[in-house]
Amino acid sequence: MTAMCRHLKPNLIICTLYACLLSSFFVLNLYLFVPSRIQQLERSDVRQIKWRALSVLITSIVALITYPLLFCEEWILVDKIMIWNKDSLLYVIRHMWGLERMNQAITFLPCLHAAILYSGSIVSSFLEDYILYLRLKDRYYPHKQDDKIGLIKGAIKRRKQIIKETFPNGWQSTRDFIFAPFTEELIFRVCMIPPFLYNGQWSIIKISWIVPMFFGLAHVHHAITKLRDGMPVKGAAIVTMLQLSYTTLFGAYASY
Repeated sequence: MTAMCRHLKPNLIICTLYACLLSSFFVLNLYLFVPSRIQQLERSDVRQIKWRALSVLITSIVALITYPLLFCEEWILVDKIMIWNKDSLLYVIRHMWGLERMNQAITFLPCLHAAILYSGSIVSSFLEDYILYLRLKDRYYPHKQDDKIGLIKGAIKRRKQIIKETFPNGWQSTRDFIFAPFTEELIFRVCMIPPFLYNGQWSIIKISWIVPMFFGLAHVHHAITKLRDGMPVKGAAIVTMLQLSYTTLFGAYASY
């Protein structure tokens, strides 16, 4: 038995309003749901991370529930359980993610492309270590042969130390590398982009540039934290605009 979410052709206003409300709920929930005493803690504090993760999880559940209700064409009731197009709501969610076609190369090629993009920072780190190694070698050991194996081992050791200092606890690394990317892709890509695609009024390129602005604007609230930590207004504005720019650019890249 197969099934799929038979998408409606939603009104452009409905698509835009849904994206606005979902992105707004994503941000507001971080302040309304998380207690004020927790908000005063450092972002690396485990209690802060747990509360914010729970808040984002609630937003993700709301997104998964409201999407089929608003944008799937039909539903039936079987044994008093809501079923979408001959199968369960779970299948609808799986279809939204494209997981029913995991055997197709088209599912993995964008992931591979993104991995190549992120590998640039890793290569850059090793190049920095290599340049530092050459400078020290020319200054103190000009006649010593290059120790390639030792260089690689030293670079890996330094990277591990930097990671350990940057992420002092497992919750912080889990948030940055797993939970945050997963939920942000779910909310800002999986749930926001398909309605605009099925609306049909905008081209793929236009959707790829406009919709990610919601993703970028959702990061503007970090300015509140910066001001609360004592950063000058001008500095907070500059940092926030830079963050808005690169999150929107990455969102456009990931969406396209």
